[in-house]
Amino acid sequence: MKLVYVLGVSALLTLSACSSSPTPAPSKPRVYQATGDLCGHVDHNALAAVLGPLKSARSAPAAGGTQSCTFHFGTTVPIPVEISIQLAPGGASVASYYQGLRGVEEKQTQLSTVTGLGQDAYTYEDVTGPHLVAYDNNLYLSYAVVMGGLPQSSVPSGVVGAEVASAHATMERLIQ
Repeated sequence: MKLVYVLGVSALLTLSACSSSPTPAPSKPRVYQATGDLCGHVDHNALAAVLGPLKSARSAPAAGGTQSCTFHFGTTVPIPVEISIQLAPGGASVASYYQGLRGVEEKQTQLSTVTGLGQDAYTYEDVTGPHLVAYDNNLYLSYAVVMGGLPQSSVPSGVVGAEVASAHATMERLIQ
């Protein structure tokens, strides 16, 4: 399967290199703005569809463009979701911060790349549950669905997809 993928990408790159049409100019980086309660911009729809209804929300005060959010979802057993939103001031990139933390995680666990979410994103699982980490220019966004204490029968499927969908919608809300 990987060989076919590599050959397909190689063929695509060869075709692209032979194409006579000009390569479009890269678009301007998106700049996210820190306005008010950053946790209020988090989209809950996809998470609630998988984990159950939102029961409570709590956020630490924003400090320097960084805010931590805790949401509890579920019908019988509350499932905490920890979200961290960090915005670098003045549109400065968070790429080096993101790459540094990604390097640490790569040494500890297997990462799965998420395409189409910001400039780069990945997921991983540890004893606490599934995580999603993404960055886009001056935005660093991380999700952790804390399911480590739940019995296996209580762990819903589709959690990673819900994290990704929530992050997409949250990024759109933060750009406006």
